[in-house]
Amino acid sequence: MVIYGTPTTAGTYLLSFTLKTFITLSPASVQTDVINYYKIVINTPIGLNENTSSKFELMNLYPNPSNSTATIRFSSPKSSVVKLSVYNTLGKAVMIKTIDSKQGENDFNLNVKDLSSGIYICSLESEGKTLTKKLIVSKD
Repeated sequence: MVIYGTPTTAGTYLLSFTLKTFITLSPASVQTDVINYYKIVINTPIGLNENTSSKFELMNLYPNPSNSTATIRFSSPKSSVVKLSVYNTLGKAVMIKTIDSKQGENDFNLNVKDLSSGIYICSLESEGKTLTKKLIVSKD
């Protein structure tokens, strides 16, 4: 038996099967049974929805190490202006940019061609919250 279909409503549904069995011995007989104690449960659909994260989150910084461009992936609970600061290991800001973010997931391509090889701290700031990640620039 195969059960198939495209459910449109979540819920629990009872299943009822009528079985007819044939016995091929002499004399032939037919027996009918009804099975009605099974059920199928259809849950609310699960899928991949657009990321509409309700929090400000720095998700990824790649490639890391980088030699020309690094992509900063972050999520924002709403459209806003995000301040990006890049600091060297002495704590000096070597780059400051503003990013117009949209609600949900955002990607920003950071040009690191003018930075020397070394370790940097990338800092994103929005509405009083600051997120940081380490970035390694390697020109080798």
